[in-house]
Amino acid sequence: MPAIVFDLDETLLDTSMLREDRRHGHWGQLASRLDEVRPYVDDRSTAQAADLPAQVKTLGFQVGVLTQSPRWYAERLLDAFKIPYDALITGSDGYAPKPDPGSLLAIAGELGVPVGDCIVVGDDAADVGTAQNAGVQCIGVAWSRRAPKPWRRRWPDVAIACPDRLVSVLDDSGPLLPFAEASLAGDSPLWHWGSLLRLGGSVFGIGHYYVKSDSRHPGDALSRLIIEAKDDPNAAERVGSLLAGLADTPWNGAAVDLVTSVPPEPGQRYDRFTPVRAAVAAALGTEESGDVLRQLFGDEDYKHRRAEDRIERVSGRFASTALSNERVLLIDDVVTSGGQAEECRRQMLAEGARHVVILALGVTQDRLPRACPECGGILRLVTSGPYGDFIGCSNYPRMGCRYTEPAPSV
Repeated sequence: MPAIVFDLDETLLDTSMLREDRRHGHWGQLASRLDEVRPYVDDRSTAQAADLPAQVKTLGFQVGVLTQSPRWYAERLLDAFKIPYDALITGSDGYAPKPDPGSLLAIAGELGVPVGDCIVVGDDAADVGTAQNAGVQCIGVAWSRRAPKPWRRRWPDVAIACPDRLVSVLDDSGPLLPFAEASLAGDSPLWHWGSLLRLGGSVFGIGHYYVKSDSRHPGDALSRLIIEAKDDPNAAERVGSLLAGLADTPWNGAAVDLVTSVPPEPGQRYDRFTPVRAAVAAALGTEESGDVLRQLFGDEDYKHRRAEDRIERVSGRFASTALSNERVLLIDDVVTSGGQAEECRRQMLAEGARHVVILALGVTQDRLPRACPECGGILRLVTSGPYGDFIGCSNYPRMGCRYTEPAPSV
């Protein structure tokens, strides 16, 4: 029997008022504040978050609850709100914290199912990372209808903002993957809040992007298409058809007067976005131009920089022609830091654009860490101690895994 593994805090119950005390480990203070916890109430949904464990059990799933909070805390809340479960693992049980997959592997064992038969449901990027590191599906919940900022680099497989959607996912009543991934799989995407990766500030992606060194890249159709379109006009036309499909959805970001794109580097003759702009503009019934923006100079080192270091390197690299109060759709292939697209937007707004929406095919995701071959924990570099640098397992010393290997030479 498959299993659904729920996070507790801010997934099943609204414990946001306790967030700071939980983050700082003030458990003594929290013991007297549990009466502040409330169930989520969503008027758009027939099911409520606290009802979901009971509902999924009626669908034939076992239920696990996996939390980093202490056992006494979890048991009191689950009992107070009458939330059923078949297995519970907490921060009191000695496992490495999320996103290490050890606690997920353990709860799968308690439920008596292979970990591959589990689906993780949670609100935090650590929940997403736990699922990804174990190789299982994750459903991210954003009951506020605002995606948490840490999701940007660890976006869930499926994102939902309404409890009823969880039942839809599990009942397989429609493809709820991000728009591009559902489309490339040959499905007709069922439009919902999670069809787009909503990064905030009118920045959107339509799927995940995994870099070439990520083990997920070879099997991901969107990531491969993004790479192919850089040099292959046929692949670029496929990208255009994919993005043009948004015209048939309720997405309000498509209400624009002009479609443009991040410009190529100086001297680069092939602009991969030429067929993309044409397809999107035709679908939206609006104008397109590749002459709005110019890149004044290149930066060969840009893509080798960390995402957080890229933003400061784009100042002055782009220029815009004069605009006349247009609503602009700016297309890019991948958003990592977002620095290039944001600088292009800044230039267009300075030259008279009314509003600029950024739309990317993919949002770059953090690479998966290597898994310990002995216990499934996360391998990481250890740089302190009497034995020098080496690669060790996250499950030492808590779970006693002693797997090691030499550190890579510099």
